Amino acid sequence: MRNFIRFALLAVLAALISSCGRKAPDTDLIVYYSQTGNTEILAKLFAEKLNADIFRLECETPYPDSFEETIEESRKEIEEGLGRTLVNAQASLDAYRTIYIGYPVWFGTIPPPLTAFIAENDLQGRNIVLFCTYGSGGVKSSTKSFKTAVPDCNLLGSYGIAARRLDAAGAEVDEFLANLGKTDEQDAPSCSEPRPYADTDQAIFIEATEGYGYLHLTPVMVAVEEKADGSSVWFFTCESSMREGMPAVNVEACIVKPAEGKAYLKSMERL
Repeated sequence: MRNFIRFALLAVLAALISSCGRKAPDTDLIVYYSQTGNTEILAKLFAEKLNADIFRLECETPYPDSFEETIEESRKEIEEGLGRTLVNAQASLDAYRTIYIGYPVWFGTIPPPLTAFIAENDLQGRNIVLFCTYGSGGVKSSTKSFKTAVPDCNLLGSYGIAARRLDAAGAEVDEFLANLGKTDEQDAPSCSEPRPYADTDQAIFIEATEGYGYLHLTPVMVAVEEKADGSSVWFFTCESSMREGMPAVNVEACIVKPAEGKAYLKSMERL
């Protein structure tokens, strides 16, 4: 009996020593889906800056080469809440500190391949950072969709950039990573009260929305956030009728005016 107790105590002691010597994960993982290559560019940028491992999601049946056919297939999947079957749906996540998940925004939400990944992996309780590419916007709405699907994850932050501005991603990702984990109140500039859109706002609005005529934006209200570096962020509440025959919807167009250089449309979110 004494030998048994002695053996049991030694086993417990060995287990304790082993667990004390085990290091916590110190590596990050980049998981991403890319349809046109834009999100892949962003994923590789994050991987380089974080020295992280990378895992690309691949569809069992690729989407059609035709843009219109891809739109129709993905729209149906999203409307029905379906995922797109993946050849590599499951990933080994336990060895990683934080999981960075990248995707293109489709119809203001996460794409079906990412829906499939979420269904096949336990992301609850894990540290998650989201990043996305888009045509005109959808960071907030797609983040909300992800959070609805994975309510108990520890979502540390979300970053997004328009595909046409990918050449500016390097500096923006550096800033995003430097501020990751800060609360919204930290170093937050003050924003003016919304006021009616005026003729004096026209120049910056037209400059920033050049090339986005298909959005059919009609500005109604505006608020301005002045920053310490001389730049400013303009929040235009607009009516948008993106498709012929469909009723107009209210959107917020976020426009950035750098201290030097041209204003640009950073993102657009449906209100």
